[in-house]
Amino acid sequence: MFIEPAITPAYFSYLNTRSGEPILNTPVLDGFKGRMYPFWYENCRITWFPRTSWINPQYNIYRSGSENGPFTKLNAAPVTGNTYNDFTTNMASKYAHDLYYVEVISNGNIVGRSEIIKNERKLEMWHQLRAVEINRREWILLTRFSGMKCILLKHVKYGKYNYRCPECWDDVNKLVRKDRCTTCYGTSYEGGYYKGIPTMFQFDNEPNKEDALAPEGTMEPADTTAWTIAYPEIDVNDLIVRVDDYRIFRVQSVQNTSLRSYIIRQMVRVTSLPFTDIEYKLLEREGVLNA
Repeated sequence: MFIEPAITPAYFSYLNTRSGEPILNTPVLDGFKGRMYPFWYENCRITWFPRTSWINPQYNIYRSGSENGPFTKLNAAPVTGNTYNDFTTNMASKYAHDLYYVEVISNGNIVGRSEIIKNERKLEMWHQLRAVEINRREWILLTRFSGMKCILLKHVKYGKYNYRCPECWDDVNKLVRKDRCTTCYGTSYEGGYYKGIPTMFQFDNEPNKEDALAPEGTMEPADTTAWTIAYPEIDVNDLIVRVDDYRIFRVQSVQNTSLRSYIIRQMVRVTSLPFTDIEYKLLEREGVLNA
């Protein structure tokens, strides 16, 4: 089952700011935001701005590598201040990004949470409004005319808080012992991929199906290109599930169009995976097709 995101002004803002709004039970409090100040290779400081109407506020801090989670609670006891230092972050990776949000407890009750907090440049209002409008128009183009329903599966980053696969990883020889492992799906890390994120892609024309000569013999071309809006943010090795024909593509490279270094469109080169690959077992996992 594919649940298409609602087309609302708030959703377009959410798409373009890439602040993200993961599918969580705790509601987002309007205007409750925070900032991230990374100290590379050491820690990450999260600050937020409480409201004066909250009674005896306390806070929980959550972190994830994907906009849709799962998110991990970082603090053992609620925090009373408006600052938290995450000394367990691994933010030195070129492609990996940490996302945070702050949950508010007022007078003993959970009242909501902040928008997603991420280390990114903030646009001035003049450029922000135009970036939102660009994504709004491109989203209409995708949903009504040229796009195909897809689900993005974010790849678990190497060494990002996840454990090696207990089923196929040989910790002594540092290699994978099982080719078709349904615990890590070929990534060697438990889980392999985060929960699916529904979106839309426009794919370019399929490549020529004629076999091409190569040093190894004849090869069937499987590469193509596709594009989507700024959200969800795509990284190399993520998977794109095309809902119409249940074909899975692996992202080989990402080329973005930016407005003052701010992403407004993502163009990716992808490779179609053979139906015999273990990644197709992901279609049977809960939270993928019914994302």
